[in-house]
Amino acid sequence: MSIILSFEILAEGLRFPEAPFWSQRDGCLYLVEWTGDRLLVFREGRLETLFQTEPGDGPSGLCQDAQGNFWTTLFSSRKLVCFNPFGERLLVVQDYQGAPFRGPCDLVGESGAGVFFTDSGDFEDDWKTGRPAGVVYYCSPVGELVEIDRGLCFPNGIALSPDEKLLYVNEHRQNRTLEYTLDVDRSYNQKRVLLNYDQRCLLEPESAFELGPDGLCVDSAGNLWVAHYAGGKLVQVSPLGEALNTFFLPHGRRPTNVAYHAQEHTLYITEAEFGLLYRVKIGK
Repeated sequence: MSIILSFEILAEGLRFPEAPFWSQRDGCLYLVEWTGDRLLVFREGRLETLFQTEPGDGPSGLCQDAQGNFWTTLFSSRKLVCFNPFGERLLVVQDYQGAPFRGPCDLVGESGAGVFFTDSGDFEDDWKTGRPAGVVYYCSPVGELVEIDRGLCFPNGIALSPDEKLLYVNEHRQNRTLEYTLDVDRSYNQKRVLLNYDQRCLLEPESAFELGPDGLCVDSAGNLWVAHYAGGKLVQVSPLGEALNTFFLPHGRRPTNVAYHAQEHTLYITEAEFGLLYRVKIGK
């Protein structure tokens, strides 16, 4: 059934905002600025800096554990880091079996306190060309890694189903979302293409390679909400892989990620072209 969404701009002029995350624990929204090297908090109608990372870190993914610490992928400095709420580094992971990461991009926390994350690749060799160098990992609370899949074309956004039995990964440069059925050891026993997206790119022809699903979230009904980067839209996807609805942003062609606030049935969307933070009520 087709629905209409009303987009409210909460902030603008941000420096490549990414990874909005609604914290039920703290009752506020957190997000990062990739080129601003900041972790931000939006509460009581105000956007403030929580802490600054090191210059050139390029934070791109964010989640929070039960202790209130922040797990962050640092795309530009190629690390996965756990920060305490004051910005102090508690844990740094930067390689798998001695091989350095190429560009950790997005992550999602699971109830067991670990995180799943995408190591997408670097900007020149992998993002621009679509070279299949991307990897998906699971990281335990103490920094032990499990490789879930590799050989992907810039895996980007990542999310879990409500029961945490399914893992969703946006393979950005293939313009599709993958679904993994997880085993108890965080490996997978089945993989399938959940959805291939349309090819309508709103950017100039020389930038058409940017088209693809960036970040995503899953609502309480199990539907996916996918930020279609360079397509300027959100796509609502059923758990069966059906594109239910498409919603074009009123401003900006580069939506980067989406967060879901279950209690208020609300989405928060980050957009990079104009540095926007949107809020959208989606109803029950």
